[in-house]
Amino acid sequence: MRVSGILLAVAVWQIVAGRLAAAEPNKPPGSVPPERELDHGNLFRPASLGGGDLILLSLAFSPDGKRIASAGGGSQAADVPAQGEVKIWEVATGKLLHSINLDRGIVFHVEFSPDGQLLAAASGPGTPVRSAPGEIRLWNAATGQLAGKLEGHDCGAYVVSFSPDGSRLASGGIATIDKSKIGPVRGGHAAGDLKLWDLNTGKELWTRGGHSGTVGSLVFSADGKTLASSGGLFDGQVKLWEVASGTELGSLPLEAEVVHPVAFGPKGDTLTVLGLGLTGKEHFSPFVIQVSRWDVRQKRRIQAAQITNGNAYRMALSHRGDLLACACHDGVKVYDVAKQVAVRSLPSKLRMRPVAFSPSDDLLAAGSDDGTVKLWSTARLRQ
Repeated sequence: MRVSGILLAVAVWQIVAGRLAAAEPNKPPGSVPPERELDHGNLFRPASLGGGDLILLSLAFSPDGKRIASAGGGSQAADVPAQGEVKIWEVATGKLLHSINLDRGIVFHVEFSPDGQLLAAASGPGTPVRSAPGEIRLWNAATGQLAGKLEGHDCGAYVVSFSPDGSRLASGGIATIDKSKIGPVRGGHAAGDLKLWDLNTGKELWTRGGHSGTVGSLVFSADGKTLASSGGLFDGQVKLWEVASGTELGSLPLEAEVVHPVAFGPKGDTLTVLGLGLTGKEHFSPFVIQVSRWDVRQKRRIQAAQITNGNAYRMALSHRGDLLACACHDGVKVYDVAKQVAVRSLPSKLRMRPVAFSPSDDLLAAGSDDGTVKLWSTARLRQ
């Protein structure tokens, strides 16, 4: 998710003698019912509930916050091609505006263009057995009509990000897969590739590598001159790139196994990163999340907060930087970043996967394995 140019308002992070200080755990207040629930449909409902077992993988709000796109996919049998689906909803009413089906490929990530006119989707086969070219589709967000298609990732496209002026699109995927090894394609047996596209011509401008696993996160600086990328499971790298030339500007010395760049500061000189699975010599836990801010020129960490969480599957940081939402196997946990404590627990009988904050931070959306998207008021979560 691209949230370039945000103002990070986390003012009370604790650092003691260069090491992270975890806050005392507390029990969060009771659950808050969602403001609205969107039913993505039977394809995304488990077979035990009469559905087709496809899963929701991505959520994206339009820049004005009036629409939300939900997407995902899967395969119902080993010999059946993977299929995906994208739906665009009106946030205020929950009305379904458009439904788009893909007969080949799982939709891993969707994002609206800065002007809200286009919706981009990255898709791919999803497994090493079904290695096939990835596709990036561009739809007219108002009509749901296909506006263009970009092809280039050999084994799947997994993430997209528009430049702030909407003229460029960065995409991340997989270039090669070692089929002799078993495991998720996001892991270390795959080599990721990063591409930059000119949306006016559809031309691929450059391709770069360097990540293990798929390229899983991309974010542009507010001026569009710098791009940050991260890799798959156990890659643990955030790389910085000069957009115009594709020149690598170095990497941040992170100490986590899974990392996601979230947002550059307004001037492009800082970058906020989420890390999961700290790998320090004296501390390791896959259930500790690090929210850190970095000086990208000096490649040094400025601030950091450490939050203990039970098995986060996906994470999202609010645009103000004050709330962290973690999708887990039993619901969504919401944390106050400055205080490093849980503020709400939103239980679910099935796993929650994608999470996203609206542009104004007034809503939190989360997709469930029961095929629904739930929307909560963040004002009520903060109470």
